[in-house]
Amino acid sequence: MIYCKWPMKINKVVNACHNKAMLYTLLFQSSIRNWETTLMNTMFRKICTISLLTASFLVAPFANAWVKDELVIWTKPDDFGNDGFKKLAQRFEKETGIKVTVVVPENKEDDQATRDYNRQVVLKRGPDIFLRTHDRVGELAQAGLIAQVKPSQSTLNSVNSNYWNAVSYDGKLYGYPIAVEGVTQICNADLVAKPYETLAAVEQDIPRLRKLGKKPLIWDYMNNYFSYGFVTSEGGFTFQFSNGSYNPAVTGANNRGAITGVTAIKRLLDKNLLPKKVDYGVVDNAFKQGQVACIVNGPWSWGDYEKAGIDLLIGNLPKVKSGTPKVFIGVLSAMLNPSSPNQVLASQFIEQYFTQPSGLKLINDDKDMGAVANKTFMKQLAKGNKKLAAASQVWDNGEPMPNIPKMSRYWTHMDTALYEVMVKDQSVAKSLNAAASRITR
Repeated sequence: MIYCKWPMKINKVVNACHNKAMLYTLLFQSSIRNWETTLMNTMFRKICTISLLTASFLVAPFANAWVKDELVIWTKPDDFGNDGFKKLAQRFEKETGIKVTVVVPENKEDDQATRDYNRQVVLKRGPDIFLRTHDRVGELAQAGLIAQVKPSQSTLNSVNSNYWNAVSYDGKLYGYPIAVEGVTQICNADLVAKPYETLAAVEQDIPRLRKLGKKPLIWDYMNNYFSYGFVTSEGGFTFQFSNGSYNPAVTGANNRGAITGVTAIKRLLDKNLLPKKVDYGVVDNAFKQGQVACIVNGPWSWGDYEKAGIDLLIGNLPKVKSGTPKVFIGVLSAMLNPSSPNQVLASQFIEQYFTQPSGLKLINDDKDMGAVANKTFMKQLAKGNKKLAAASQVWDNGEPMPNIPKMSRYWTHMDTALYEVMVKDQSVAKSLNAAASRITR
């Protein structure tokens, strides 16, 4: 075994070492520098003690060597029904005889868990199945860090095609959609009878609510994540998407629809309907305090609003004119390790257990999953949950956040364009044209 003597004098087993050459290889691949080693062999074991003087990384906590016909699954941290998932794994093990080890990442952030996963895949280790949001599927697929999947026709049919788009890259599928979420319009039922259907309806309601000292609608309009539905309402889009592939050279960030949407937001700001200074906290507090009838936010906020005594109504964002807004959605997905010798078993577990209504129910009974990708189970959930039913309809028609690396440019330059328009009062067309040029550069 290799015991690492960390600066805090914590000895931690990190791997099995059979010879000095293997140790050197491991240390090189892990980017460890300036180390001392002492090797001592006995008849029964080989112990490698490493004193680390400096290290440029932390060893991934869930390293494991492959065991054929056994599955290791990295799930989500405490925002996921892991106890229910473990029961599902036990059911699979009992019915198939295949051992399943469920590992819950210590770090709650998707990106840190992904870095741990990437480090292991490079060493041809790690889990057989890995859960994370879909937005880095393209990057992971391009780097060869996740495997292509070929779901059965029944599995394909069980999920909304829009969610399969989330895990598509270069015309191929690289994951199984599990659950979905995004933003919606959230309204206070004591102030409005239903969510606003159009921005014209929002403006018409200003006089009534002004008498009550309220505003009809606000959101963090400087953040493109929350404003995107207004950009798409009349035809704006991130990147051209066709046959399972994005074309990063073609953006709709500055087309006529996008210009119409951003112009509509600026109009609301100029009419003092939207606050001059805004961020997530401003919107959140205003809604909790009953100062505004409706906002744009996600399901993660529902619990706090209900604790504040607000009866919630959920709907799509108001139309700018006649087009339907498409909000950004994130899709929790199950992905396969390309180095795993158990990919067939992994797909069997996902398709025949994990994504089935009975499997999803075990997880959901442990912790609410929100909207799920499986159409049959989503219908069951919707029967007793009006908010989730309404939100699911919005997300069914939403736009999965593009999973290609160039999406980072879209976030940066569209937020800049919104700032230039809303704060610096620059031309909408000029700002969006500049953003589009930088996005596709």
